[in-house]
Amino acid sequence: MTIRIEHPSLNELYAYWDRKRGERAAPARADIDPVDIPHLLSNIFICQVAHEPRDYIVRLFGTALVEGLGRDLTGKSYSEIFPADVVARIHRDYDEVVEKCAPVTARKDASWSDKSHLHYELLLLPLSDDGKTVNRIVGAAYRLEPA
Repeated sequence: MTIRIEHPSLNELYAYWDRKRGERAAPARADIDPVDIPHLLSNIFICQVAHEPRDYIVRLFGTALVEGLGRDLTGKSYSEIFPADVVARIHRDYDEVVEKCAPVTARKDASWSDKSHLHYELLLLPLSDDGKTVNRIVGAAYRLEPA
């Protein structure tokens, strides 16, 4: 699997996830141990996948993400936080992770929030407790400095 990631910390998270999955399509949530990656935690988030209807519930939202966005999303689903058009844009990347059980990376701006001046690189990685169904997504976002 080839994936283009520019930010060094996202490359490190991807390599960690890849080691933990081994021969499987995705590791389980229990395979991801925060003790292994403490220096990455402030930029990491974990979402639980709700399948019917499809939504994503934030279970962990790192402190750097809280600071950057100006609020903590922990415990909330995207559909209860954002308007429908924003949810649809966010869901596109997350749905791809779930449907393909594969990583997604992108460069984005935070136009979906009131922080449209923020630009970031995003990495979304599938987690599967049964080895078949993606039931969580671990991801990270790192702010890109203006060019």
